[in-house]
Amino acid sequence: MFEKGDVNEQEEQGVFTFLKGSCPPVGDLLGDPAQMFWSPVKLSDIKWNFEKFLVGPDGTAVMRWHPSVRVSAVRADILQYLLEQRRPPG
Repeated sequence: MFEKGDVNEQEEQGVFTFLKGSCPPVGDLLGDPAQMFWSPVKLSDIKWNFEKFLVGPDGTAVMRWHPSVRVSAVRADILQYLLEQRRPPG
């Protein structure tokens, strides 16, 4: 995870294939496919370096945020998720 690797395309790292397959795409616009440097371009592709994912303690992908989402909103979502996990079932 600490070395450069592909997040889109045929050579993408498996963790990103898993994350993208577990959470719906964020945003409906990826950009002009002619401007992309990979192919095929898919709606679920990671759009920019600062796209974020939350993975729960059991290894399941829980949430995904567009790169333009403020860190304060991500923090609020994470805190809400943690609160929901602490509630007893029922």
